[in-house]
Amino acid sequence: MRQTSYVIACKVLSVLSFYSSFLSAQTLLVDDFQDGDLVSENYCAWRPYAWAANNDGEVLIFENVSAGGSPTNYVAHARIRAGTGNWATAEVALLFSWVGGLRQHKPYVDYGYDLREFEAIRFRAKASPSSSCRFEQRAGIPDYQHYFSTLALTNDWSEFAIPFSELHSDQSVVSIEESLQHTDELAFVMYPEMGTTVELWIGDVEIIPRAGYVPPTPPEIPSGLKEAGESKGLNIGFAMDHFHMGDNDFKNVIDKNSQFIITGWGIAMSVIRESPHYWDFAISDSFVKWAYDHGKKVKGHTLVWHHSIPEWLSNGDYTSTEVDSIMKEFIQQTILHNKTEYPNTITHWCVLNEGIDDSTGTYRESFWYNKLGKEYIENAFRYAREVDPNAKLYYSDYSIDSVNAKSNAVYDMMQSLLGNGVPVDGIALQMHIWNAAEFPGKQSILENINRFGQLGLEVYVTVTDVVLNDDLQGRTQEKLDRQSEIYREIVEACLESPYCQDFACWGITDKYSWIIDARDHDDWPLILDEEYQPKPAWHSILATLTTLIGDFCGPSFGPPDGYVDVWDLMQFSDHWHTRTGEGNWNAVFDLAGPSFGGPDGYIDVWDLMVFADHWHEGEPP
Repeated sequence: MRQTSYVIACKVLSVLSFYSSFLSAQTLLVDDFQDGDLVSENYCAWRPYAWAANNDGEVLIFENVSAGGSPTNYVAHARIRAGTGNWATAEVALLFSWVGGLRQHKPYVDYGYDLREFEAIRFRAKASPSSSCRFEQRAGIPDYQHYFSTLALTNDWSEFAIPFSELHSDQSVVSIEESLQHTDELAFVMYPEMGTTVELWIGDVEIIPRAGYVPPTPPEIPSGLKEAGESKGLNIGFAMDHFHMGDNDFKNVIDKNSQFIITGWGIAMSVIRESPHYWDFAISDSFVKWAYDHGKKVKGHTLVWHHSIPEWLSNGDYTSTEVDSIMKEFIQQTILHNKTEYPNTITHWCVLNEGIDDSTGTYRESFWYNKLGKEYIENAFRYAREVDPNAKLYYSDYSIDSVNAKSNAVYDMMQSLLGNGVPVDGIALQMHIWNAAEFPGKQSILENINRFGQLGLEVYVTVTDVVLNDDLQGRTQEKLDRQSEIYREIVEACLESPYCQDFACWGITDKYSWIIDARDHDDWPLILDEEYQPKPAWHSILATLTTLIGDFCGPSFGPPDGYVDVWDLMQFSDHWHTRTGEGNWNAVFDLAGPSFGGPDGYIDVWDLMVFADHWHEGEPP
């Protein structure tokens, strides 16, 4: 039947967190469709997603249509005409972003969420013409699972209350109880006949909790990184994705501690152009709009990447001219969409991600390279500059955090691009630290930052995470302390270079980390634990950002007092021109080396200039 069917799906955003303030008697309001915006401040509006490939079908979306009725006047409305061409699925996903949401429960599996504490879903719906409809609960474990109930919809509004326990499946290999524990989405699915048109209306969706349900208590949200970074002239940021949008704790901690966010998968070509027949910005819009509403700047990551080629393109029979045109169109339309919808928000674009091969140090033989040659890199940057003359355009790669063979290759590429007048403004050094024993150390990182900066590039230390469980022996205090030291050294390298603009992590809490999937085992690579509580790494970063450069002592040469003043000048002068030794206290005055590189073992004019830059820092006016 699916070969002649078209799907209308209403997917509920996965990352959810209910609070008691959203309780109304025995129901939890999900969406009343009264928001005029596609994605509202509280993420209580639905977002359409349409997919229709290899067919002559048509999908039309009508957002928040006034339809009368009680208790609201607004519903979700979608129309689809089933084509008569080859087999395909056309899906309209009405993605609910909830006012609160269902906090993630353990065990954590593939960002799955636990509906076991909830009794039923209640909603009203109608269809034209009268049609059968399936309500589905879907989960991704161990493979794709779904449980469903078949409904009869007519031209008149009908109210439904479907207990989760009464859903059934003809193919799932896990129980409904286990499937509910890892719910990815809820969906309304319809199967019109080929060549016909069907319309669906949905309103007043509620999730009903079990008797005695008590919403989790929100954790205390730590703060201070944003202000500490600002005090040092260092921008602090974190990666954010669509599945974070229902987690108020996550949004709060990012809001309190960052100047900017880095987009996750939402801006990938494989997401926005999943089909050649349409553009879908719904996922990226969810978190870019959040940033826009909260005054955050955004780094758009990433426009051209070998891991984000949609199948229709990689498997298609396109000429090199057509591929170049498709790349140009994607780059420019994505930038223009965000410039129009969210002005002055995406200030930086990662135009190319990971274009150098790990092992050979030459250009990665990706789809783009094989189709277009190395010129695709220059063209990508030029296409981006054509539509946004003010954005910072940058290149990003991993395993180039320090001076090594791959970073040398990237350095040569950047030097060549700049020499050819290519509009490259910056470089992002991905700080994925996979093994603590192989961490290159602050000095090599600092040297690398400085050499790229001396090319005229802004340098961003980005997507930082430090694998903790590399030996598969679990979490220990010793490992947490070593992880903390690594984070500290990375931040110190940033602070000691005049070229480092930003420090960012690939997320902020161990509750969400790609490392778990990448390594297929437990890990804790970020700076907050699963309950949003600070780890030693958090405290280490905060201490590093709040330590005043040049604050050597206080009055009468007592302990540092939070000011860089005459007492510090006298201490510094006492050590002028001395040579430091390992473990020697006067090493604290060795602030920089030639050209403001790392400390060089001497206290000289380079240190004096750094000290002078911080003179009177911390003093009240």
